Amino acid sequence: MNAEQNPLLRYDSLLQQYAERVEPLLTQLRERVDNELDRIRHQEATLLADRWQSLP
Repeated sequence: MNAEQNPLLRYDSLLQQYAERVEPLLTQLRERVDNELDRIRHQEATLLADRWQSLP
């Protein structure tokens, strides 16, 4: 039975196509978020170190 005759096969096919398109985008988004969090953590650490150095 092909996808045109079986709605479940058609649905499965659509889900597979969706996953193939969405997964790379989610991976890119995760990488961008991770990079931004790393940048913020580094910035915070630098600010804390600067404040620590300026304490009397």
